[in-house]
Amino acid sequence: MQDKVFELLPLIKEAARVVAAQWPDTVDADDVEQEIALRLLESPRSVDRLVDEMEPARRKTALIKIGHQIAARERVEYEVFSGQYRYGTREITDLLNSGALGAERTEVSATLIDLDEGLNIVSERNPRYAGLLVAVFRDGDGTAHRQSIARAVELLTESMNRVSLRRARERDGIGSRKVGRNVHTETADWLDGIAGDFE
Repeated sequence: MQDKVFELLPLIKEAARVVAAQWPDTVDADDVEQEIALRLLESPRSVDRLVDEMEPARRKTALIKIGHQIAARERVEYEVFSGQYRYGTREITDLLNSGALGAERTEVSATLIDLDEGLNIVSERNPRYAGLLVAVFRDGDGTAHRQSIARAVELLTESMNRVSLRRARERDGIGSRKVGRNVHTETADWLDGIAGDFE
C-alpha cells in the first residue's frame, strides 16, 4: 500500500498546492501534502480505489477534495482556539453559487454580514471586481473570464476575512452588534447600484 501512496505523491503535491492557494493564511502546501498522505496511509481502501479504479484526472480531483476537508478542519480549529473565523475561496464560491447575493434574507447570519461588508470593501478597492461578482453570481452573466472571476473571489475572501477579524477584535459581547432595519432591502439596493456601475 505504501508503494501506491508513493505513486500518488506527485498528484498529492499538486493537490496540496491548489488547496493552499485557495485557503490563504489557513494552511500551507507542505502541511496539506503531509496530511493528505497521512490520511491515505490510514485508509488502504481509499488508496486502492484511487490507484486501481480512478483515472488520473479524477484522482487529482479526489485528492483536492481531501485537501479541502483538511483545510476546513484547520480553519475550524483556528476559530475555536483564537476566536477568529477564516474563510477560504472555495467556501465563498459555494456561498455565491448558492444565490447569497440575490436571495431574499429572512435571517441574518455572521457570514452574510461578512459577505455584505466584504463586498462593500471590494467595491471601494476594485469596483470592476465588485460589479463582476454581482453580474456573475446574482445576475447569472456567464460571459465573464474565469481568471477574472477567480481574482474577484480572492479579493472578496480576503475582504470578508478582514471584516470577520475586525468584528472579533471589536466584539464586546454576544448581540452587541445592531442589525439594520431591513438588511435585505438595503443590501439589494446597494447591489443594484454596483451592478449599474459595472454595465
